[in-house]
Amino acid sequence: MALILGSWKPDSSEWHAARAGRIGGSSIAAVCGWSPYETRADLIARLTGALPPKPTSRAMARGNHLEDGIAGWLAADKGLFYDPDASRATYGHDRHDWAIYNPDRITTGGELVEIKTTHDRTTEAGWGRAGTDRIPLGYAAQVQWGMGILNLPMCWVAVLAGATNGRPCLDMAVYRVPADPDAFAFLLTKAERFMADVAAHQRRDAA
Repeated sequence: MALILGSWKPDSSEWHAARAGRIGGSSIAAVCGWSPYETRADLIARLTGALPPKPTSRAMARGNHLEDGIAGWLAADKGLFYDPDASRATYGHDRHDWAIYNPDRITTGGELVEIKTTHDRTTEAGWGRAGTDRIPLGYAAQVQWGMGILNLPMCWVAVLAGATNGRPCLDMAVYRVPADPDAFAFLLTKAERFMADVAAHQRRDAA
């Protein structure tokens, strides 16, 4: 059972404080060495204070500004309804207080929703055909982390792409990813080892 840690405005000081020193959906891929945006070593440095928080990139700002519109489009297209209270909460794992998740949305039917934007939805980058569960490995880790912590059975992944395999489209592609308990157990094991490495770095720094 997931624990609700609180409901804070994204990027607020309280929101950042709740995430400090913890592993969320945006960092689990880096924990596993699967992130194209951050290395495992850089994430350790950020969690131990050796590096400052990652600045907001243009791509991150794009996603933040477009999220509400894409979420509305997905709801209208698939007949979904969102639970506003569940969607704005920050959740923690019931046994590991360093494991957290901030969903983009949660439906009234108890399904996770994640919103993505990309300049090109290419097969080389790991995107499969819309309607399948083929999404890039880093995003797959993120949604399995979220479904595992929240104990949800399925995730809608809505992607607004400027192009698909090089062809201009500016269209939304929708994927459906089922929860995989074995994948979540694997991610938890990797995260436990990672947090042990973080603690070891902190002990060395304090010595």
